[in-house]
Amino acid sequence: VLRENAEYVARVCGLKEVGVFAADADSPEKAAAVKGMAGAEKAKAATPLGAQAESLYTLMEAAGAEGLDFSGVMKLIQGKM
Repeated sequence: VLRENAEYVARVCGLKEVGVFAADADSPEKAAAVKGMAGAEKAKAATPLGAQAESLYTLMEAAGAEGLDFSGVMKLIQGKM
């Protein structure tokens, strides 16, 4: 979800928190994802969804939309980017 909506969405859904993810190379979300993928690789664990997500965010960066969160992925999939 968008960063500015995360708290509201979590509250409405009854969750402690909701994840946000920006494609920006310096974002803490991307750094955490990269660290998680590295850990999975080290453990030789298959992460097909993680690999797909990495590909989508790489495409977003290439499209110049690195500052967007998951909403950017939806635009990419819908062909609006």
